[in-house]
Amino acid sequence: MGRARKLVWSSIFGVVELVLTTGISLFMMPFSIAHLGERMYGLWLLVGNLSGFYGLFDLGLSSAVQRYWSRALGLENYEEANEVFNSSLVFFSLIGVVVFLISIGVSLSAPIFFKDVHDIVTFRRLIVIVGFGLAFSFPMRTFWASYAVHLKAYLNSYIAMVQLIVRTILIIIFLLEGYKLLTFALIIITTDILTFLVLSIVGLRIAPYIKVRRKYIKFSRIKAMFGYSVYAFIGQVAMNIGAASDNFVIAGFIGLQSIPMYAVASRLQNYYTLFIQRIAGTVMPVFSSLEAQNNHTEIKERFWFFSRISAYSASLIAGLLVILGKPFIICWMGEGYSDSYEILLLLTVSAFITLSQIPAQQLLFGISKHKVMAWVNLVGAFLNLVISIILVPEFGLMGVAFGTLLSTVVVRLVVLPVYVSRQIKENVWSYYGHFFKIFLLSMSVLLAIYWKMAGIVQANYLSLGGCALITCIIFLGIVFLFGFDRNERFYLVRAITKK
Repeated sequence: MGRARKLVWSSIFGVVELVLTTGISLFMMPFSIAHLGERMYGLWLLVGNLSGFYGLFDLGLSSAVQRYWSRALGLENYEEANEVFNSSLVFFSLIGVVVFLISIGVSLSAPIFFKDVHDIVTFRRLIVIVGFGLAFSFPMRTFWASYAVHLKAYLNSYIAMVQLIVRTILIIIFLLEGYKLLTFALIIITTDILTFLVLSIVGLRIAPYIKVRRKYIKFSRIKAMFGYSVYAFIGQVAMNIGAASDNFVIAGFIGLQSIPMYAVASRLQNYYTLFIQRIAGTVMPVFSSLEAQNNHTEIKERFWFFSRISAYSASLIAGLLVILGKPFIICWMGEGYSDSYEILLLLTVSAFITLSQIPAQQLLFGISKHKVMAWVNLVGAFLNLVISIILVPEFGLMGVAFGTLLSTVVVRLVVLPVYVSRQIKENVWSYYGHFFKIFLLSMSVLLAIYWKMAGIVQANYLSLGGCALITCIIFLGIVFLFGFDRNERFYLVRAITKK
């Protein structure tokens, strides 16, 4: 299977996985709230936000493993590839042990955050359970790199879909039987660990040249990768601050009971982000291999092609959220959550600015030019936090969403285009012009669809599904004909259909 076909099928399987995940999650969120209660579900969300910070112990090494492994393959240096694999596997395993020990320590700090004895006990147990599962996830990062480096993310998606179906069935059965939050967490962690074992076995089969050998453990290799990963780590810090700060600001200034209202909009934005990442977030190894071959002309050509795919995809999903967002929320969560739509609009604009430029971020990581943006992203994350704290007393949940939007404008709409343009030796106004053409075509199509559907959409799944399907068919058809040139259309068709 050629590179193009692998990328396309990884995107297709990733989208199918996300659609399945989204459909199940949309059902499970109100189901879980109904059986766990808003307070316990809010506690679960907080534990999830807190455990997200454990990802910082990755230290940016996951990106470095993908970068150096891809570069070794580009040079056909399998000795180096084995050193990258074995050295990172040992290091990640040590990090997993540290993470579990830290989880035990964090569980002891529960009285700082909670006063209710039941909340303290539940929080402690949840943190230990989740920490145990996360400890296993760290050595898995080396195996996950195998799927990305060999452009076989579709296998990862297939295994993840099986896990999701089994896990969902178990959760429904146990919650209907009256079991509560701790059982909910145990099911999730147990299925995660079993899936990790399957993924590790398949990951080794993908790369038959990889041998688990002590002689390949080179801590000098880890040291070399840290020169790359330290800036990826800074980016992870920024991402975690941005992802978790909103809920903590809401909990601190408004209350736990307001988190679900914001979480509805945030959850839809997260699905939006994951969807576009599945489509355009697997191209970093391509840039790394081309950079190893010193093929800068093809890097630039691929960058613009991938950017068009990403930006058009981001435009389509943003349009669907704007057109169908409110009736969908009413249908999904009920009239009581309709105010989430205004929050969703702000988060959608913010996400669109970021997601339309995913290939730009992948490019910077692929050619090791991500250092400056790592610091800029960190500043943006703190800017988001500060703006949210300033605005939340006056504007409530909308103030928190405004904080996210304003910081995104500064980082992604001003700084990122300037920096990327320099790396690909492109005039910055040409960069803006490229995306403006995409935005103009996309908005023209979506506004026409919105005008036709304004009085037709109803708050039921049949109507919403039909309108979404019609929108996708019309939008994709027009974009395919007018958004890509002849060679790109041929390339896309061949990548999908060629055996």
